[in-house]
Amino acid sequence: MGDRNFTTFSISVHNADSVIFATNISYNAVGGLLVAEFTNHKRIIFALYGATQNTFDMSLPIAEHMINSIKILSPDV
Repeated sequence: MGDRNFTTFSISVHNADSVIFATNISYNAVGGLLVAEFTNHKRIIFALYGATQNTFDMSLPIAEHMINSIKILSPDV
């Protein structure tokens, strides 16, 4: 899991915070990225990406693109 800055996400024009984590699931090393945004109307939007630690960095650009492309359709968010 690389030396990247994961604090620059945007979910539907809202800046979103994030955290990188590592854990073991059934004895497999897994890396994850959790992005969370608290909107004006006290709604929480989560985006989660997880992969084995061997493929985490390789697949991360795809996950980043997907997270940044999230659009909220409700006008009151």
